[in-house]
Amino acid sequence: MWKVYTFKIINQTKVDFDNVNSFNSSCALAAKLAVDSFSTSKNLRALDNVVILSVKIGDLVHETQKERGMTAGFLGSNGNKFKTELPTQRLAVNDKLNELNSFKYIYVLIV
Repeated sequence: MWKVYTFKIINQTKVDFDNVNSFNSSCALAAKLAVDSFSTSKNLRALDNVVILSVKIGDLVHETQKERGMTAGFLGSNGNKFKTELPTQRLAVNDKLNELNSFKYIYVLIV
């Protein structure tokens, strides 16, 4: 149980210490909430970068798997199938690899 103390200020105004403590507690709580909110915002931005990175990795893996399949078909047909498609697919893999590498450097700078 809180005791209520009062004191007089020069102009005869009474200040209730319960109100002062409540105000201080409210300010401390508001500061804590602000810090937590900032921390959460920072974590969400980092998570956003991780999600983008994982999508770029998935895109590269997908293109690599397509190239692997075309290469298997090319070799299995003794070079008769996928002659024209394979070089184009290799360029697509290189493009996805370049996208991933450029993002990786940006990601390191952001964090």
